[in-house]
Amino acid sequence: MTNTLSAPADTDTPLPAPRAAAPPPGYFERPGPAAVILGSFLAVTLPVAAMVLAGWDGTWLGTGYLWLFGATHLVLTVTVYCTRANLRHFTSSTRNLVVFLGVPLGILVTFAAVHGLNLFATVPAVVGLLYAGVRVFNFLHLTRQTFGVYQLFKARTRAKFPAWAKGAENASGLALVGALFATDLAGGWCPLLLAGGPLSLGDVPPLYAARLPLGWLQVGWVAFAALALGLYAAAVVQVPRTRRGLTAALYLTAQTAGTFAAAVFLPLYLAALAMHYVEYHVLMYPRVFRLPLDPTSRLDRGYGWVRSRPAVFVGLLLLLAAGVTGGMSVMAPAAAGGAWVGLLVLFDVCVAAHYFLEMHIWRFSDPHFRETLGGLYFAPKVAS
Repeated sequence: MTNTLSAPADTDTPLPAPRAAAPPPGYFERPGPAAVILGSFLAVTLPVAAMVLAGWDGTWLGTGYLWLFGATHLVLTVTVYCTRANLRHFTSSTRNLVVFLGVPLGILVTFAAVHGLNLFATVPAVVGLLYAGVRVFNFLHLTRQTFGVYQLFKARTRAKFPAWAKGAENASGLALVGALFATDLAGGWCPLLLAGGPLSLGDVPPLYAARLPLGWLQVGWVAFAALALGLYAAAVVQVPRTRRGLTAALYLTAQTAGTFAAAVFLPLYLAALAMHYVEYHVLMYPRVFRLPLDPTSRLDRGYGWVRSRPAVFVGLLLLLAAGVTGGMSVMAPAAAGGAWVGLLVLFDVCVAAHYFLEMHIWRFSDPHFRETLGGLYFAPKVAS
């Protein structure tokens, strides 16, 4: 039988190399994390807003919210100290010693002095400035995290955004900080809703005495609010008209709406923090449970034992968060020198240290964090 198959004309031509298999999607590229974050607006933000508007005054429901969402998000930050690699990085230079150990210790000493020496009574103006700074830092922390998480939502779209977009998004958040602080200084309501100023539109009673002239605060609030909303609109129209683009736009819209609502009525800041709390838990999950550990390190082995037992991990988290919540609930008597000064100091330290550390532990410009976290949230690019 004649063989009808013939050899190739050029047997020396190399075959094309097989294409590398695409890596599995990264944690934040999957639909679940984004869905949980967006769903929290309906499941948590709106119910908490309703609770605030109904006159929440410290009931068990509100305390439970602060415990389960707020205090646990503060305590989760401490887990960055539970691995040998991070501790080695934190002590690798003078700068890192100051940033990751010195400043948190300085916060402890500062707030211990404020409460232990009862500086509320002796130098109220200084303490007032200190807490005003913490309040601004609080607002800034919210908007900066929103900016950072929005960059993750944008990255999921795989689209190219104009060079000015990040600047507009960041400036919008900074303007919201200005509007929030103007409302705080005006007495807890948008200055336009208070009587006695050149731009007054209402006469609602303030929640507490204003700290600056109402006219200044009204002009400042209008300028900050207009800038924030204008830059938000300019940024959100840049997202692609795709499912993931719509998800990114919805995220920025929900966060902007919640923060702006707090700039109108400051107690709604509790509701504005809901998505902030939820997204922090979502983003910390792979950092807590998926980072590789060093089996030769006693610290890593202990941490690995705890995190491999979710019930133990969650139990410890809730227990520590209960202590933070206790400090929050007894703030008034502690400020007057009551028996719970220690818990209040713990709460103040956790809050202030959390705000400061968060500015550094998510910096992908830091080679250590870029190396340890880069592959967790997005799959590495495959060379073509």
